Amino acid sequence: MTTQSYYQLVASRVRHPLLPFFTLVFFALFFSVAMWYNVHIPDAAAAAYYRFRDGAAQCQPNPSRYYISSLCNCGKEISMPDDDRPLDVNAFDWCGRESSVRGPHQKVISYALYGNAHNASIFKRYYSLLRNISLTAERVYPGWNIRIYHNIPDSNGPEREAHDQLCDVYCRFKHVDLCSVPLLIQRIGNDTTPMDPTFLTGLNPRMFRYLVMLDPNVDVFISRDVDSLIWPREVDAVEEWLRSNYTFHVMRDHMNHGSVILAGMWGAKMWQRRDLLEGLMRALVVSGQQQLKSQDQYSLADIVWPIAKYDVMAHDTYGCQNERLVRLSPLKVFPFPTKRNGSYYVGGAGHELYPDKCPEACRPEGHKDWEYC
Repeated sequence: MTTQSYYQLVASRVRHPLLPFFTLVFFALFFSVAMWYNVHIPDAAAAAYYRFRDGAAQCQPNPSRYYISSLCNCGKEISMPDDDRPLDVNAFDWCGRESSVRGPHQKVISYALYGNAHNASIFKRYYSLLRNISLTAERVYPGWNIRIYHNIPDSNGPEREAHDQLCDVYCRFKHVDLCSVPLLIQRIGNDTTPMDPTFLTGLNPRMFRYLVMLDPNVDVFISRDVDSLIWPREVDAVEEWLRSNYTFHVMRDHMNHGSVILAGMWGAKMWQRRDLLEGLMRALVVSGQQQLKSQDQYSLADIVWPIAKYDVMAHDTYGCQNERLVRLSPLKVFPFPTKRNGSYYVGGAGHELYPDKCPEACRPEGHKDWEYC
């Protein structure tokens, strides 16, 4: 018997009239099970995997995304950029390593803290103000960092209490950086940075906060006073400026705000004119050697305003028709975008203004009824 005849014989003996039906049912069940498995099992497995991964991530943050600060001995975790770029250990730190690891494109609210640390009552007041500012900024300026440029040494002398208060603010708020100007001067002395440490040593401490202009990691900064509260009216004005094409921003919200630039009520977009702003800062360091109380105002008016006045958004409540300000300001001024809430003013420490009615010309278009604009 040939092989072909053998297989024909076997086939004839096992053939059954219902065989095609059972074969069809078998394959239908097989494909149904296969499709169910393909759809449901991977999804369930994937869901379980992501639950595990997310839970593990919450328990053990990716160490490559955080820098553990040694400053103030509190183990503060500082978020690093998500782009996996390695930390450049040779980069110059214009504030400190803790601010540098935050990476580029920073938005900064810059403050200066200085003076005689022996006066405990004054520093306790500033400590309270800084806590208030840090808490408010975290809510109304999301994504911004606070920098406190200071000259308070980390020592066991009379400055210990003041430094501990600074550290408490630093450790309490993740968006706060401390910038020691004496340590910055030491770093500059050992580097080829185009800045004379001798001039920086003699810089009026009120101008410490402007050193943010030298940091290539900063895209936008605003300069503020430690004793000024953050009001929603200010935030609305800053947001309007950020949406504009103007590089500089100034605000004047009190009848006595007569300076073209107030030291704690201005800012700039570094990313638009970085080389110019860095050059202006070097000029400010040279011009700021006098220890006068208003030296920061004088230097801003002499150095920054001659450039800024052609590229500035100025929000002004009362000075839109002030003869001197109009003469010094070739561009139009803007009304604040939101109405004054109560009797407080931008740049104030919570003191009531008891304001006069603002001139109708200084009121926003469409809101000429805002007598207290």
